[in-house]
Parts: sequence; C-alpha cells; structure tokens
Amino acid sequence: MFADLFPTGRGRPSVPADVMATVITLQALHGLSDSETVDAVTFDLRWKAACGLAITAGGFHATTLTYWRRRLARSDRPNRIFDAVRLVVAESGVLAGKTRRELDSNGAR
Repeated sequence: MFADLFPTGRGRPSVPADVMATVITLQALHGLSDSETVDAVTFDLRWKAACGLAITAGGFHATTLTYWRRRLARSDRPNRIFDAVRLVVAESGVLAGKTRRELDSNGAR
C-alpha cells in the first residue's frame, strides 16, 4: 500500500507503514496535534493495541507524522489511508443506517 512512497528501497522510515497508517487514522478521529498523538501512542495502552505495538514499545518523534503526511500529500494517492478505512467501514456494515447528527453551536448533539 505504501511501496510507491519509498521507490528506491533506501531511506525507509523506522516506524512501519501499517503503524503510521493506524496512528494517522486515530489522530484524525481524535483531532489531536502531532505531539498529543505521539503521547497517546507512547502512553495509552489502547493506542498501542490498536497499532499492534508491544506495551514496552517506545514512541517516535512528532516530526515523523509530518514526514509521512508530506510523502502522502506528494503521492498519486494522498488519501489512501482514509480510502482504506472508508472501504472497511462500508464492507463491514458497521455504520449501515446510521446518520451523523448536526451539532449545535455549543458542540452538543
């Protein structure tokens, strides 16, 4: 899914692509900054489990997220992560028949 981002085989990132895809998805769902996201991956066991990381896994620098977003943005398929999530949601039917309710000015439903 991400081979085109690293065509030479050199300079591959130290954080695996599947982990970064999960982190980017969770970051978008939770609306977190890069530093808040790194803290969540580092200290929140739920995030570690979702990313397939060991409990003892360390974090990574927040600029890693910037690096990945830039590579994705310059690619032919910049929305590939969210397209994959959308496909899984559609195929699973988990949101079938559900609609998004409008928020009032205070953010309440």
